[in-house]
Amino acid sequence: MNLDTTPTPRTDEQIWTTEFHHKFCDVVDMNFARQLERELAETTSEVARLREENADLKQWLDERYKALSEADDENENLRNLLGDLVKITNFYWDNSSNLKPKDWQPFQNILNELTRLAPALEEPVIQDS
Repeated sequence: MNLDTTPTPRTDEQIWTTEFHHKFCDVVDMNFARQLERELAETTSEVARLREENADLKQWLDERYKALSEADDENENLRNLLGDLVKITNFYWDNSSNLKPKDWQPFQNILNELTRLAPALEEPVIQDS
């Protein structure tokens, strides 16, 4: 028997080296069988742990992807609002002498929306040395 080509080399090695080997009956040492069973149980537990860890990482990645997608949507909204603001500002600048206070309401609405969507500026933290 070539132990390099068998799918169970450790077991086959034990069968062929045991004093109880008989051509009609393969016998493996009880301690060896228990060792294989322990290793199988440990490996099965490790696979289960890794599957759980993989599921946790997948959930974490899904959450990050969702947050990134939401941030992209918010950035797109801000870009659109800024574009509208530039157009309205140019219009009002060009026509400011003919406008009444109520005509500035669309401009104010966009400023309010930008203020709501834009993150608050944080003051820099000064560390004592």
